[in-house]
Amino acid sequence: MSNTGRITLLLALLPGLLAAGEVVVTATSELADNLLTIDEAVELALANNLDLRMADADLDSANAGNWSAWTNFLPRISGTITHTEFEGYGAAAGGGGSSAPTGPMDIEMESYSTALSLSQPIFNGGAIYWGKVMAGAGAEMAELGQESARQAAILTTRTAFLNLLKAMEFRSVQEKNLESLDEHLKLTEANLAVGLASRADHLRSVSEHAEAEKQLIIADHSVRLARGSLENALGLDLPDSVEPVPVGEITVTESPLSLEETLALVLRNNPALIAVRKTERLAEASVGMAAAAFWPKLNLGAGYGWANGTDLTFSDDNDYWSINVIASFDIFTSTQRIADMAKARADERKSLAQIEKTEREILLGAEASYLQVNTAAKTIEVSEKQLAAAAEAYALTSNMYEQGIISNTDYLEMNVNYLYAELGEISARYDYLAARESLASFTSQQRGALHHSLATDE
Repeated sequence: MSNTGRITLLLALLPGLLAAGEVVVTATSELADNLLTIDEAVELALANNLDLRMADADLDSANAGNWSAWTNFLPRISGTITHTEFEGYGAAAGGGGSSAPTGPMDIEMESYSTALSLSQPIFNGGAIYWGKVMAGAGAEMAELGQESARQAAILTTRTAFLNLLKAMEFRSVQEKNLESLDEHLKLTEANLAVGLASRADHLRSVSEHAEAEKQLIIADHSVRLARGSLENALGLDLPDSVEPVPVGEITVTESPLSLEETLALVLRNNPALIAVRKTERLAEASVGMAAAAFWPKLNLGAGYGWANGTDLTFSDDNDYWSINVIASFDIFTSTQRIADMAKARADERKSLAQIEKTEREILLGAEASYLQVNTAAKTIEVSEKQLAAAAEAYALTSNMYEQGIISNTDYLEMNVNYLYAELGEISARYDYLAARESLASFTSQQRGALHHSLATDE
């Protein structure tokens, strides 16, 4: 396998979520030997990420709302039982068939009544229909929002995992650099003692050694921050004993698709973009709801019951039934309906503008990631050549300094050059990986051609 275009990572990159039926890690206690792979990190994030939990709840709520909106088409049946007791002072009816009151007296009365009522909307200007349209669009948007949250959790976790590995590699380089400068400082002090080095050479070595100590402190702090970012993405704290796992190998290539093909995938697959397009349907439904207010309302009602008895016993002698059709129309609403329609139309125009704006932003981000993938792929090869040359030059310089052929300043300059080449090669690798993660997220391709292509020996 050619060294050109191949890099060795400290982890096996995730080709996608685990296939169905595989064991899913949901807690750090389930990790083997306290080693965390990127696969397991994604599993932990999907099980514990707080944004994803909220998206799941949003979807459940939207589905319930959609169900509720559908029930508005159906009739409503209600039952009532009324018990009335009256005790007071009133007039008594006269005798002999006369209904005229004969005089005041105390009255005690007890009665029961029962009823079953049915109501069915017949025509409401389309308000129920548009309410169902809004609820259905909301449910679809919630489902897309859940997918967006899932992909965001995956991207955030992968990126945080790679950033932690990058920070750890940076720290390793700084540790190696400090060890090298330790040896160099000892050699310079020995040369100073026998007159082979000047006081200025010694002070320069001390200064470079102090700078290396400072950079190691910064690198160690960066590792701590990167670990905290990963824990935040996972939605839980990692024990100090848990470490990211080596070793994976990938082939560094430019994107196999053209920019036009990539952007077409984004337009077709990106859940955030699909979700924002649903707002056009929501705006249309809002206009429909506003228009429904201008129409009359027609509803059917029916009832059956028995009443006016002194006990709750049913008897067909005192039962009754009724059926009615109710029509209503708002004649004057202080121009509220006109204002509501104007607002709905304005919101509709805003929605269309928001869709276009979001589409532009997402396509711009996808194009930037696509170009970054291709740029970083080329940069890696150059960085590897630069590192190889710097490493050889550093080895030659170290040997020449020990023989007294070159000055202390020449050695320290070459040491810095070698350090920067190492850090540059690490940055190039992880810039490439981050760009591929970002592009995979834009195209919703956690698996497949646009994501990591694992290297094979040929």
